[in-house]
This record gives sequence, C-alpha cells and structure tokens, in this order.
Amino acid sequence: MATVLDLISASLREIGILQPGEVPESGDATDALAALNRYLDEWATQYLTKPELARTTFPITANLGEYLIGLGLTDETEDGFDTTWTGAPDDWTDGSSGTSTVTNDSAVYQAGGHSVKLDGIGGDAVIYRDFTVLSGEEVTVSVWGRATFTSTGFVRVRNLTTTNYLTASGNWQTLPDDIFEADAGVSFVEETLTFTVESAAAVGATACTLRVSFRGENTGNTAWFDTFAISATSGIPIPRPVVVEDVRIVDTSQSPDLELSLTMLTDQAWEAVPQKDLTNTWPTSWYYNPTFPYGTLQFWPIPTSTTLQGAIYVKTQISEFDALSSTVTLPPAYFRALVKNLALDLCPSYGKEPSGLLLKQAADSLASLKRANIKPMDLGFPGGALVGRRRGYDIRSDRW
Repeated sequence: MATVLDLISASLREIGILQPGEVPESGDATDALAALNRYLDEWATQYLTKPELARTTFPITANLGEYLIGLGLTDETEDGFDTTWTGAPDDWTDGSSGTSTVTNDSAVYQAGGHSVKLDGIGGDAVIYRDFTVLSGEEVTVSVWGRATFTSTGFVRVRNLTTTNYLTASGNWQTLPDDIFEADAGVSFVEETLTFTVESAAAVGATACTLRVSFRGENTGNTAWFDTFAISATSGIPIPRPVVVEDVRIVDTSQSPDLELSLTMLTDQAWEAVPQKDLTNTWPTSWYYNPTFPYGTLQFWPIPTSTTLQGAIYVKTQISEFDALSSTVTLPPAYFRALVKNLALDLCPSYGKEPSGLLLKQAADSLASLKRANIKPMDLGFPGGALVGRRRGYDIRSDRW
C-alpha cells in the first residue's frame, strides 16, 4: 500500500526535484505534507471532489432546536477499561502525585473487564480525560465505583473554560467539589448525574471543555472505577460541512422507523421566520448556517416530540493526512489527481515552471475524478417559480 511519503515523492519527481528511487529530505517532506493538506482542505469546498453521500443519525431532544456540527464534540462515550494497559488507561492521562499508583486491575471489576485501581499512598492517584461539549446543553455522566474505605475514591468534573467545578446537585461553583464518592464495600455501585453545562453567556463560547477526573486520595486505601460513560445530545460529531445536502426526521415510534422529509430554508427564508422559538410536535423545516468552528443546524418549529431522531446527509470529504507514514487509501482516480495537482502546487516553492504536459495531466486527472462523482439528481423547481400572476405554470403546454 502506498503511503503519504510515496505520494509526495511522486509529486516531487513530476517537477524534477527527485530522481527515480529518491525520497525527499525531512524538511521538504514535512513542507509537502502541509501543502497536501492545504490542497485537501480546499477540496472540502468542492462538491465533485467528495466521493460519497453519508447518512448520519443523531438524537433529537424535545424542546431543543439548535444542534452544532463538528468533530471533537462529545456524543456518547463509554469506557469499560476492558483492554490491558500500562499506567493510565487508553485516552486517559495520569495526574497522580507523590508515590501513588494507577494500575490495571484484572482481578476486581464490575462487568466482565478490567477496572482502574487507584492507590493513594504518599499523594493522590488521579486519572483524567477531557471532553468537548456545548455550552448550555444537558450532559449525563455515570461510573461504577467501589472503595476499601469511605472518603477514598472520588469523581470530579471541572469546566476548564470557566475553571468552575460541578457539584453533586448539578450546580457550578468556584471551589473544588466532587460529584460522586465511591462506596465502601465488596461490590461496585453505579453513580449517575444529569446536569446542564454552563450557558454560552457564562462560558463566552458555544463549546467548552469538561475534565472528568477519578481520584484515590492519600489515605493508604484503594479505590476502583469501571464502566465510565458520558453522553451529550446537542452535537453531531461529524466533520463540519460546508454544505448540508439534506436533513430529515426519523419517527422511532413507528415500526420500522419512519423517515420524513423537511423543507430546507435559505438564509433569506430563515431571516423571514417571525417566531423562531415556535414549537410543534414535529418540525417542518431545517436551516444550516456554516458557522465556525462548528456548523449550526436549526429545526423549525422546535420539536417537542420525544420519539424523534435526525438524519443528516452530507457529502464526505477526503480527510487530511496525519503523518508521512500514513497509508493512502483512496477511491479510483484520486491518487493520480493528487500527485499531479500537488506537483503543480509545489512548483512555486522550488522555482519551477510547470510543463504544458503536467498542466494538462493535472486538469485531466481532476476532471476524471469529478466525472466519477457525478450522480443522477431529481429535477425540482423552487415553489415560487411555478406561480404566475393568475394561475400556475403548465410545464406540459409551456404556458401560464
């Protein structure tokens, strides 16, 4: 399988910077990777460079009309600590002090896996993990815990954006506080708390970062935690789209589920809505605003039903590459189009004038890629286009 380095090397050979079999120096390769990702970032704005129409479903919360779209938003995350690890579990960070230890306990667990064993000796044994959530949204946190002694194991949630702490009653305060205390005994006990994140006015942004920490205090006793879960409902964790193709609602009270169309509102149509907070059992329309860093999807009227899901249809973009060693797996025509067009993009950096052949090959390869992504579409008309002064337009007779 080809790698990103193979792709970059091929592009540099196209403009005579490398000879057959040579690979670029580290600095040149890193610069070319950045140029490649800039090129892919531009492709994200072009309809025909996107190979697939993806359907993503997401929960709709009653009386909530606005949803943010973008990667990094917490949707539903569960960590059962079921695999082996050294130090802190995967995706968690060890924040222990002193000689305290965090270990992988395969002998004591609540549900078929491993648990996190925190021994607070000579300090606090701490692990934490950060989650991006929307300001003002409802979040649920749950975890199973047990301890050899009371006042040993605790769970804490802090809003890193405001530096405030969540309390066990679901409020926010400036002083440190814990939301759960692990029960002493031989059995795990589940603790659950549903709370509202601080509002956008308090946070100063549409999203914020919550840090969830497990702590075993400096007591010489042990605390265990297992099967942690966090869920948030007003974010759609897919790459922020430039354009949304369609949004529908899914009625889960039907068997099988019933998916229904909605009307897309333009910027002008959304501006013209006189009562944007109007509610109804089901929405009739949707409006997408490509705000940054998260896009904003709005249902109208705001749905009150508790049996709805959303289904969003978005053309998928080619993801940017993380490293030179990353494997390049792309649909037909993409590899050649990237090699030829990246070569053109790199010419100014090396003082090269692209040949006429390279210009033609770059244009032809990109055209082939785009032709492959053309799909049949249903013919449609804006509603106002079919209305005359006195009667509707008859498309069969071509007369009003």
